[in-house]
Amino acid sequence: MKLKKLASVFLAAVMAVSLATTAFAASEGSNDGQTGSITVTAKSSGRQLAAYRLFDSSTNGEDYGYELNEKYRTELCEALGVDDDDAKTNAQIGGELLEKLNDIETDSAEAKTFALSMQNALKDSDADVALTEGTPENGKTPYTATGVPLGYYIIFDTAEGSEEYAPTFAMLTPADTDVQVEAKDSAIGATKGLKTDDDDEYKNTGNVDIGDTVTYKITGDIPAYASANNDKYEVKLTDTLPDNGQLQYVEIKSVVLNAKDANKTLLHTFENEDVTFKKGDTEATNPTEATSFVFDELLVDKDTGINYLNDKPATITITYTAKVVGASQIVDENTNTYKYEYGNPTGGTQLTSLPEKQATVYTYGFKIFKYTGENTPLAGAEFSLKKGNTELKFTKTGDNYVYDPVNGSATLVSGDDGSISILGLDAGTYTLEETKAPDGYNLLADTLDVTITPKSKDDIENADCTVFYKPTDATGDPQEANDHTVEVLNTTGTTLPGTGGMGTTLFTAGGLLILCAAGAFLYFNRKRLFGR
Repeated sequence: MKLKKLASVFLAAVMAVSLATTAFAASEGSNDGQTGSITVTAKSSGRQLAAYRLFDSSTNGEDYGYELNEKYRTELCEALGVDDDDAKTNAQIGGELLEKLNDIETDSAEAKTFALSMQNALKDSDADVALTEGTPENGKTPYTATGVPLGYYIIFDTAEGSEEYAPTFAMLTPADTDVQVEAKDSAIGATKGLKTDDDDEYKNTGNVDIGDTVTYKITGDIPAYASANNDKYEVKLTDTLPDNGQLQYVEIKSVVLNAKDANKTLLHTFENEDVTFKKGDTEATNPTEATSFVFDELLVDKDTGINYLNDKPATITITYTAKVVGASQIVDENTNTYKYEYGNPTGGTQLTSLPEKQATVYTYGFKIFKYTGENTPLAGAEFSLKKGNTELKFTKTGDNYVYDPVNGSATLVSGDDGSISILGLDAGTYTLEETKAPDGYNLLADTLDVTITPKSKDDIENADCTVFYKPTDATGDPQEANDHTVEVLNTTGTTLPGTGGMGTTLFTAGGLLILCAAGAFLYFNRKRLFGR
């Protein structure tokens, strides 16, 4: 559906409020000095909102419309591609601008491009109206202006480094002089996600074993005005790896610039030499501190000279892999921090930074407490751990057994405190088997099923997992491990075989022989014993 009303074009394009007004064109008349008020509510405080009157309200009898504000004629013509011919009157130019606007579809890339282009063009101009910040209420901050001449306004944040906020529009008419709108959040966004072998889509968290490879995808928006108003444009995507050394960069999978318009999608993949790394090394290998992707001439392909943005919004997406190589605690989180910076850094101008994003990959584990008697620790008990039919291997590091599928050993041994601490596992169910008991003690008769279940990981600082365990042949619900600890009791002494075993048979035979001997003794000694 084509938009036929300037207000609808503007408002739908930037997801502002929906307002209705009569269709208008460039007209003559005045607003007779009538004024109104604008109230803008925002989710954050400390913003510097300013309003620019793109069109003046005009009346003609009982009808009203809008006239182009000649103050912004040049900027509007550039944003909409209208030839600003000096021979044309303001009314003629206004009519051409309206015709261009009528061809823009609701929620289209062109509509968003127009809004952002106007913001970029006017950000250094004196505003017609400055909005005053009020007291926050219900999580929102009001910004108000009174005594505002009627007309159509574009509103955006003029503070340094606020270019990422989307413009907002307000329309004051004789029929609606007190307007309330909601400020838009960022027009420039950034996302970060990870995907493990168990995941079908990218998300903020994942669970893995040590040795697993994790795929990361980071994306940043590029505004349309980058191409329209700058000779060059720079984006910088910095992904900082955790400083614990447990997550190791592997390789870049792809770097793609995706530029869109109504008819086509252009994909351009940069070569590795166009990607630099923040480590001090000249080669893009194993950056353990941070990975920084810098594109300082993003607009034009270096080989072909083609401008891939073409005054349209775009995204840049980087996909790379990293491997989990260590763990130091039962619940271990490895968090990457992603920072996105963008802008045209000419004349010493700083890049604009968006709020940082994070993605976390977890490993888990559990403890074994081997004991006898009254919780007396028992050292020297040996165990093996399987997942399915695979026997897992571990390397002993300090007091911990860390999962090591390449160089580890399958044997786990309880220490002097009776404990075994197992780290670096994925969530799931494992089979624990005692393979050798200390001298004088009996082997655990049954294997144990041990299940690791993650708790909610939305709160990274309070991430946790729950451990359940029970004998493999037992009935009923599994027992929840206290403090992630599976308790295993060992006993001493001779253990009789089960019913029908050789021991029982021998015991029964021996009993019969004793009974027969007693019977014979009584028979042959009955006279002496009983006087008969």
